[in-house]
Amino acid sequence: MKRVCITSALLFTLGGLGIAHADDSDIPDLRGLWVSLNMECHHPFAETDEMVFELHITQQEGRFLRGTKYWAHEGEAVMDAGGELVTEAEEIVVGVIRGDNVTVHFVEHDDLGQHFMRVLDENRLEDVYAESGLAAAICIQHLVRQES
Repeated sequence: MKRVCITSALLFTLGGLGIAHADDSDIPDLRGLWVSLNMECHHPFAETDEMVFELHITQQEGRFLRGTKYWAHEGEAVMDAGGELVTEAEEIVVGVIRGDNVTVHFVEHDDLGQHFMRVLDENRLEDVYAESGLAAAICIQHLVRQES
């Protein structure tokens, strides 16, 4: 009972601070196939060349997203998928659209990778990807919707 009261008090306090959420009717529909235009990645000890990246958002329930991502690159196997260094993988991802209807976060199943995205318009996303651990990487790219 106290936990509910504390939570309610915290929500009331946050609401009083003017934290605004856009109307749920304004949630963007992000379902479809998104393809990278210009992925650049940096790693502590190596570089990747000729990156290919596709994000296929197959399900959207309100703010929550599900799908897969496919990536591949030339050169040394410095990217991680399921705990192995590989040059190509398809991974399951889940995501959420924040209350501003512009900020999107994705995490990978069975992996440490996270995507921090921004909706630029209905057909363009900016994505910053971060992965820690053995395959530490930081990447940036712009995605364009190929199909809905």
